Amino acid sequence: MSHYAQLDENNIVTQVLLVNEEKEKDDRFFLFRLSKKSPEYFGVKFLQKLFPNTRWKKTCSRTFLNEHLDKGVPFRGNYAAIGGIYDEENDVFYLAQPEPSFVLDQNTWSWKEPYLPPSDRWEDEENWYFWQWSEESYNQDKEKGYVLKSVKKPDWMLEDFEDSGCPPTEDELKLL
Repeated sequence: MSHYAQLDENNIVTQVLLVNEEKEKDDRFFLFRLSKKSPEYFGVKFLQKLFPNTRWKKTCSRTFLNEHLDKGVPFRGNYAAIGGIYDEENDVFYLAQPEPSFVLDQNTWSWKEPYLPPSDRWEDEENWYFWQWSEESYNQDKEKGYVLKSVKKPDWMLEDFEDSGCPPTEDELKLL
């Protein structure tokens, strides 16, 4: 089975369908072999018979961040997503830009913040603290796109384990 992304006039993915590989060969394997055309060609022709006046591109559900999840050859940057973009010039799929300041990384075909977050992370007795991108902060000061956020620790972590006689195991702590 192969996946095909339907594209609108702006190369935005409108749907992704699964096609049986036999349909990619147009149910005429001998013509497929004689024509020297790719299986994608026949898959697209099959879909265009079902949906006239449409455009389609094959996509691979095992390609993510320009890597093949089974260590194979990545195909078109990423698996196509509805609302995502097909870049004709580079023959890749990627998601729509999440924030105006984000930059497209052409190694992974994914969007990145303009710079990396501060590396410091910490916690106190009740909270974990982390850096989160804020477009509003970035627009006010290009040096300060990240804002400090916190998440309250679960109540069971706030208990005094020494009194209960049951400290969390290492595996339990990893689940946090």
